[in-house]
Amino acid sequence: MATIDAASIVQARRTVLAALNEAFADHTSRGFKPYEFGSDVSPLINAFAALAILEQEEPSEPGAASRSDD
Repeated sequence: MATIDAASIVQARRTVLAALNEAFADHTSRGFKPYEFGSDVSPLINAFAALAILEQEEPSEPGAASRSDD
């Protein structure tokens, strides 16, 4: 599994947000249709959510015991 650093996650989030902003501008310029917009941006929302989860996860340090009674 590849290791992803915080800077890569931040850059990916910026890219997804830019794509969401572009999609919103595109939809509003041709008459906003909420269901069509939702269908078009749902993959972007899923990507943003996955990045948020990755950002919250911290890799465990090698050799560190994961005990709940510490």
